[in-house]
Amino acid sequence: MSNQELNLTIMNNGDIQMTSRELAEYFGKNHADVLRDIRNEAMCLENAGISNQSFYALVDYVDPKGEKRPEYILSKRGILQMAARYDAVIRYRLISCISELEQKVLQQQKQLYDQQEKLYQRDTETIRMLADELAQVKKRKKRRQSTLERLGL
Repeated sequence: MSNQELNLTIMNNGDIQMTSRELAEYFGKNHADVLRDIRNEAMCLENAGISNQSFYALVDYVDPKGEKRPEYILSKRGILQMAARYDAVIRYRLISCISELEQKVLQQQKQLYDQQEKLYQRDTETIRMLADELAQVKKRKKRRQSTLERLGL
């Protein structure tokens, strides 16, 4: 399966997210069962003293009938936590897909860094040229003043 089939979302900060409905579709499960599994997983983690607020965020979506329904938005850790409950082959594919997406994000960040570095070098060269030009202007101004002083003006 490809990451397009997974509908994983890469946020601006590079975080990977997926909804519980997408997770249910990917694992071939009923959304109600996935909601139950997430609640159970969250309870188990809480009972062990592990904070999981960053794993699962309960939100509402509007179904085709126009009714509000619950769903979770899962962070990468939440996705992996839930994947550990399910099939090994699917878990492998999901982890591989997340790894590919992370590599893509790293490549994009490197490209952005390289672009910023080029801009920095260009700007540095421009500043250097302007500073040289300013120094030349100051020298000319100083020579003019010197010439005017010699002429008594």
